[in-house]
Amino acid sequence: MCEKNFYARNFNIIRDRIFNIQIFSELNFKKFFSLLFIIFLLNTNSYAGKRDVGKGELILSDYIVEYFHEYIQGKSFRAPGVFVIAIDGSYATYWFCAEGFSTNCRFGNEAEYNRICEDSAGVECKIFARQRTIKWLNGINPGKGKVSRISYKLDLNEIKLRLKELGFYK
Repeated sequence: MCEKNFYARNFNIIRDRIFNIQIFSELNFKKFFSLLFIIFLLNTNSYAGKRDVGKGELILSDYIVEYFHEYIQGKSFRAPGVFVIAIDGSYATYWFCAEGFSTNCRFGNEAEYNRICEDSAGVECKIFARQRTIKWLNGINPGKGKVSRISYKLDLNEIKLRLKELGFYK
């Protein structure tokens, strides 16, 4: 009898310990999802879009420069979003930010923008500019900073001159 109570008591202790240990108790659940959220937050844009940005030599035609000027201007309260161009410079298209001139401008799927451009152009397309910064890396353009930024105040001739300085226009 004594032995039976011993095993029953030990069984009850083990059972209680198993059921009291909850992997996703309320506190652990909050910690788990907080950690998961932080991981996604920090990892989301670490390499996003780098493979979608163009590299190498690119010379723009007059027509494409005029189209780029239109994009930079951002008429009717529309802020430039993404300017995508064929790698041979034969075709280009662009998207505007949905929020207008807000600082909260978020881009859509840039790989999808490249695919849409490729369907229309028949050749590979890459990102030339995000907002008013030329991202295309050609050895002269750093792809960031003041050097790569184009002001909306520039007229067509000033943009041509700026593109010439960056190696995109002859």
